[in-house]
Amino acid sequence: MIGSLTLLTLLGLSSGSMYTNPVITTNTPDPGVLFDDGIYYVVSTSGDDPNPFEIHTSTNLVNWTSQGTIFNHKTPGYPAWAVSDFWAPE
Repeated sequence: MIGSLTLLTLLGLSSGSMYTNPVITTNTPDPGVLFDDGIYYVVSTSGDDPNPFEIHTSTNLVNWTSQGTIFNHKTPGYPAWAVSDFWAPE
């Protein structure tokens, strides 16, 4: 649902910002977007990525910064069940 993220980005244009799609250059299907205390958070489907559910943040829906992933396969304590099929995190 890249369209959902694009729609949210269009809403951000009221601030006068210009952008070029895609606003997030990594693979970001099925984005779930949350807004809290002036910051937008997006997490998306990751398929079989070994480091699933990358988190991006933005204050304007145009400029996004990666904050890492929810699961990192190199982190001690990585869940044994977290091996594949990471879909729709919301």
